[in-house]
Amino acid sequence: MMIVIAPEKAVKQELYWVNTLLENGLSCFHVRKYAWSEQEIRDYIEGIDSQYHSHLVLHSHYFMAKDFGINRLHFREIERKDGQHIDYKDSHYRLSTSTHSIHDFNKLGQEWTYAFFSPVFASISKEGYGGTGNVLSDLPLKNNKYVQLIGLGGITQNNMIEVLSAGADGVAFLGGIWQSESPVETFVECQKKWKHNLYNKEIKKC
Repeated sequence: MMIVIAPEKAVKQELYWVNTLLENGLSCFHVRKYAWSEQEIRDYIEGIDSQYHSHLVLHSHYFMAKDFGINRLHFREIERKDGQHIDYKDSHYRLSTSTHSIHDFNKLGQEWTYAFFSPVFASISKEGYGGTGNVLSDLPLKNNKYVQLIGLGGITQNNMIEVLSAGADGVAFLGGIWQSESPVETFVECQKKWKHNLYNKEIKKC
């Protein structure tokens, strides 16, 4: 699974890029705009072609999900620990969350489809965040059979295969996409590497 997360601060032509990413095969886009108002989030989603609304994941304003046919919701670590996801766990929604230790990831229950595991590398979008821990070396300790682990933090087209080879089920991009000259060209290159990695895994099975 390859995921792109919305930039915290709006970028030039952002909705154009989001729509073009989805047109080019992005299957999961996280609408992560915690500081935005209800109307700003609504306008943002309305600016995304409705055929792609099923690919969106809400990080807030969950009540909008029904309005737009969105069935994916994300809860931050603190929200999960506060039990804010409880009302949604037995519904049709696909839930995801964030973790920062392999111990916490391994304890996640079957209500979670996947979880971010971060920071893998030094963050591109948050200067000074990450890059000093042992997140990458902890990946082989993953033993949760029900939840997919998605590496997050400083991931680019140049290091994504390292994360997948270490045991991650997928990767999430933020700064690696939005701080590139062309978010779509960068995503397409990542997509090629993803497919090549899957092909190599299939070859090894033969």
